[in-house]
Amino acid sequence: MLAAHFACHRPEHLQHSRCCCSQCGRSRPIGGIGSAAGKADRLLVEAFDAPAAMVAAARARLESRATVHHRTFDAVAWHAAFDGIWCCASLLHVPQAAFPDVAARLLAALRPGGAWYLSFKHGEGEHGRWGRLFVDHTEVTLRAALSPLPVQLLDLWVSANRRPRRADEAWLNAVVR
Repeated sequence: MLAAHFACHRPEHLQHSRCCCSQCGRSRPIGGIGSAAGKADRLLVEAFDAPAAMVAAARARLESRATVHHRTFDAVAWHAAFDGIWCCASLLHVPQAAFPDVAARLLAALRPGGAWYLSFKHGEGEHGRWGRLFVDHTEVTLRAALSPLPVQLLDLWVSANRRPRRADEAWLNAVVR
């Protein structure tokens, strides 16, 4: 499984990664989307990210336990390859207008009955911060973003940010099938 190094040092995320696997009824294979693969890597077999530095860091952490690809969302072409997909804080940089295409690509990579975990900063809207794009969601806006997709929402919850100096931020988490 994946948990983004900078955003998912939270036990409830790692616990939910196991739940994500139990939702799909299998323990392998899992696709990890986004940066810092390897915090919960026992089930991970494939991962990708766009920044070369993040790919190198994930490869160093995972060694030979998983394959980490250097690619962007528009290059995702897996079909029915994964029983679960782990997107912890990795989709929050995808522009709202691009989300339907990215989500369709990721859903195509899931095997029938597979589970998809995703998380966003809790808030609303698309904005720039620290020179990067962020897309925040509330329960209402994430439900709206997911509504045109052929998915069933299995779980939706808000969790606290446990990173130092970020206690005022919260995360919105979801599992869909």
